[in-house]
Amino acid sequence: MNRVERMSRTITIKDIEPIIPFSRGTTEIFL
Repeated sequence: MNRVERMSRTITIKDIEPIIPFSRGTTEIFL
């Protein structure tokens, strides 16, 4: 279950990455 949650979160972050230029900082905070 943990793996599934991580995968879904990673997919969402990757989808937002190209939209938000500050994705790197946001990803660090989310992770």
